[in-house]
Amino acid sequence: MKKAALILVVMLPYLTSCKDNSLPVEKPYLKSLGDNVFLHESDMAVEFRITSAELDFWNNDKGDISKLTGTVCKKFNNDFDFIFMVLNNQKMPSSTNYAGLFTPIRNDIQGTGSSGIYDVSSSYGSGNRLKGAITLPALSFVKDGPSLHELAHHCAAYVVSTYALDKDGKQINYYDHWGYSDAGGQMGGFKAEYVTSNLDGIPNKYQAGYKSKEEGFGINSNGRNRIPYSKIELYLWGLIPKTEVPPLKVYSGLSLPVNETRKGVFFATNVKTYTIDDIVASNGERSPNVSNSQKAFRILTVVVSVNPVNESEWSIVNNDLDWFSKQTDDGNIDLFNFWEATGGRATMKVDGLKNSLK
Repeated sequence: MKKAALILVVMLPYLTSCKDNSLPVEKPYLKSLGDNVFLHESDMAVEFRITSAELDFWNNDKGDISKLTGTVCKKFNNDFDFIFMVLNNQKMPSSTNYAGLFTPIRNDIQGTGSSGIYDVSSSYGSGNRLKGAITLPALSFVKDGPSLHELAHHCAAYVVSTYALDKDGKQINYYDHWGYSDAGGQMGGFKAEYVTSNLDGIPNKYQAGYKSKEEGFGINSNGRNRIPYSKIELYLWGLIPKTEVPPLKVYSGLSLPVNETRKGVFFATNVKTYTIDDIVASNGERSPNVSNSQKAFRILTVVVSVNPVNESEWSIVNNDLDWFSKQTDDGNIDLFNFWEATGGRATMKVDGLKNSLK
């Protein structure tokens, strides 16, 4: 110990007289919270620095989510419903198999058809409020990615069995998305008003779409943040009463026509209609219901990065978070923030992190 102290004393004049540019210099707009966690002065997000090897794991769908939540959440009080984990990539890596990923942590809602009441927050070090962690593999995906879609995975779409076709044209069960149904929302499907039956005079041939009969639809999504939540999704969020939910039609016995160039065309030998009473009979009524459900939510955003996030990158994150949490119409009919997507029925808070620090 004495020898080490002596060496330090001898080295001090050199260290104080020379500038080592290899040492990381913290930016004035960051506050270190320890453990490679830094709070940005915008008060809307933190930066979590990892190694390049760790980022490679994240970019290959193997990121250590529990390490991130366990490290970051211990800096804050138990004030958050969701975590956005935004990877500092300019675009989605080719090695990533998803545009967004929802990791369920806790559910205390009944009647949504999910995996019942559960709480695995102890495995994530997150306290007993956090509902889920959402991985977004590119820096701009809070606004341009499937943030609305991933949030909805907390409560939709589990209430009925739905179906889709795999790459070989074989019908598969499509749990947690709307697939070939007229649920038409963030979780896929088409709209009931945009369905043509008896297409070309063939009884089991259909054409369906989300925005029109001709534009087609997505089986698991309909354009990222470019659409609002549908009626069934709003019910499952606890934002409208069951009386406002229209019947839901699910198509099965699926196949695709050969050499068809029109969008949204498919064959289905069976169409099953579910009323909201059918859904409630199978899953129970949504509880808490619209009268006492949660309507104000809060997100903790974490930018996952190897190098310190630069000012241009922070500008993207902060502007997108500000847009996502606005409680007003943004004037863009082709883009929806959370308030718009819920029809003004719910809010998402992203700022005020300093007040939640332990």
